[in-house]
Amino acid sequence: YQISLFEDQYFDLLFNSGLQNRSQNTSIEGGGLYRLTGHFDNFKLSKILSSPSHGIKQVGDYIFVVNEDLGVAKLDQKLQVVNSFPLPKGLRPHGIDYCHETNNWVFACSYGDCLSIHNESFEEIDKVFFSDKRKYFGGKPQHHTNDVSVNGKLALCSMFSLSGDFKRGIYDGGVLIIDIVERKVVGSIYGDLSHPHNIQFHDSEYWILDSYTQRVLKGSSVYSCGYSSFLRGLDFLSDGTLLLGQSKNRNFSAISDASTRPSFLDTSIVVLSPDRLIAKTLPLPSSVSEIHAIFSLRK
Repeated sequence: YQISLFEDQYFDLLFNSGLQNRSQNTSIEGGGLYRLTGHFDNFKLSKILSSPSHGIKQVGDYIFVVNEDLGVAKLDQKLQVVNSFPLPKGLRPHGIDYCHETNNWVFACSYGDCLSIHNESFEEIDKVFFSDKRKYFGGKPQHHTNDVSVNGKLALCSMFSLSGDFKRGIYDGGVLIIDIVERKVVGSIYGDLSHPHNIQFHDSEYWILDSYTQRVLKGSSVYSCGYSSFLRGLDFLSDGTLLLGQSKNRNFSAISDASTRPSFLDTSIVVLSPDRLIAKTLPLPSSVSEIHAIFSLRK
């Protein structure tokens, strides 16, 4: 009975792909914002926005999407673009979140090695740099940040290297904690992750995807592991079910146990019930080989 209920679920969700190839809005390929509706064995896939896209955030009745061509696209309940806001060039924002206590938007900027802080009109009012490392290496990013999650007045930015040395073989992946009010780094968590991406504060605990090792971390515990693709994209349904993005794994040759564990080249959305320890996938076409963010329209 529990398996039947799980398999009969109806999905209505959005996901972003950061693929750099661009195609027409109606083409199911390349970077963009996509919508998936239906059941496990019968679902429809449509494209809402073209061009590489990364973070998704809902505030009030609107959904905001980081899109390389538009900056931030503001979508209404019918998923129509009602406005767009340009973002500063050369920063390549990935994650997006909103601080209700300060009325600020924040972006984790992959090329800028910084947290970019904006007012409600998406005008940049400040930056908080993760370190000075960028200055010593020709202005090139050294931390590779991927996502941001706001908890109160704190912004948590996930990145490949807390020290800023991943280009020199140091993968001390973790999360820098930034005080949005004081505009400064105030601490960090983790420090032993490999290619961490999506982070969320959910049910009073931090959840983060350690993408390269295919692990889902809940607080300091490994909550689920064993997925064989590059994990990127995370959301929760109201009953605690996890939605996980599995992107085509291009790093299989570097996985330590690759000789004994196959690495899938498929892209899919994994639906995982942690309480029941059952899971099933929503397979996606190879033309959409990367997922960066997931957002369920049915919580």
